[in-house]
Amino acid sequence: MASKPKWKDWFSKSRPEPPEGSEQPEDRTEQPEDRTEQPEDRTEQPEDRAGGQPPLRVSNGPREADSPPVLSSSGERSTFASKPWWKSDWWLLDPEGHSGDVDCDVGTVGDLAVAAASIRGNSHRVDGSRCEDSFALSTGKTGDDGQFLVVAVGDGLGSADHSSYGSRRATYLFANKLASRLTTRGQLDKDSFSEEAERVRKEVIVAVKQWRTDDYFAPALPAADVSTGSLETTLTFAVVPAAAEEGGIRDVLIGFVGDSPLFKLSDGTWTRVPDAAAEDLIDPTTQGLHSGPLELGKTTLRDDEVLVLATDGIGNFVRRGDEVLPVGDYLAEALRAPIEPAAFVTGLMFDFVSADDDRTAVVCWPNRQQHEA
Repeated sequence: MASKPKWKDWFSKSRPEPPEGSEQPEDRTEQPEDRTEQPEDRTEQPEDRAGGQPPLRVSNGPREADSPPVLSSSGERSTFASKPWWKSDWWLLDPEGHSGDVDCDVGTVGDLAVAAASIRGNSHRVDGSRCEDSFALSTGKTGDDGQFLVVAVGDGLGSADHSSYGSRRATYLFANKLASRLTTRGQLDKDSFSEEAERVRKEVIVAVKQWRTDDYFAPALPAADVSTGSLETTLTFAVVPAAAEEGGIRDVLIGFVGDSPLFKLSDGTWTRVPDAAAEDLIDPTTQGLHSGPLELGKTTLRDDEVLVLATDGIGNFVRRGDEVLPVGDYLAEALRAPIEPAAFVTGLMFDFVSADDDRTAVVCWPNRQQHEA
């Protein structure tokens, strides 16, 4: 249960009551006025140094509770995180604007609570380039008014010059087009999903290469002068019904091109989908939206599980084989239930020495009313 905000306590503390029948409000204000005298005395010396103006109160650094968690075995911060961002010379803006340092959406559809965020990696902060990860969320309805969510996650390939644009454009178009087509179909069966996913993928490949040089985020070069490979991105997506079937279970339709993983979190345990035996379907070195095969499938999601779509900036640090890594342990606990947006973003900004890639996670909590505030 949510606790009462601190500011409510400030005004609820007992104060001396005036004598019965008294109408002297000034008596009640005497003690607060006295309490301000000592702080005024403490500021005299700084005022002299500032030429009579009160000094700007500056924190020496972020409060520990507000800082990203440090997940290294030593407990020491990485070199990159050893200074606050405003004192560091490593946290640079992209010259063309909108570095994408933090993109976040939270909200609900049906019985789903959804939180999504992309975080720019340290490697892109150092060289002043944009985040190449992206996510997109869209919703639709079946013929019987059953709501559903479409999630798309993309990781622009580092070797592709314009993968930031390619990733954002592809996930946005794919999620919205697929939601629209499935709404028109009116049902969420596997055959309809497979046909529409294949069709939408082909349309997106064409649409991503259509822009004017002054379009938002678009490359400065004419589209004819940019190769398809320069726009390459992975794509992982899921269609999640916004209500469970009998027994608290729902079928989730999923698809992949590339290495951006999908997980289920059940009672603190991570399971990759497809499972480890099927991970050879995913080749992180060559596959992308424009070049790799599209793998489609289905998984089930229980009301006591959590669905997580991610890029490898998170997925690579959740699990290695059968071993759960420190990041996996931390996120398993942090993501058990819906959390506030600030806490969600802060958790994804975890500090780990070798984790310098962009990070994206879209988390779906089913049966959202079961969780306490």
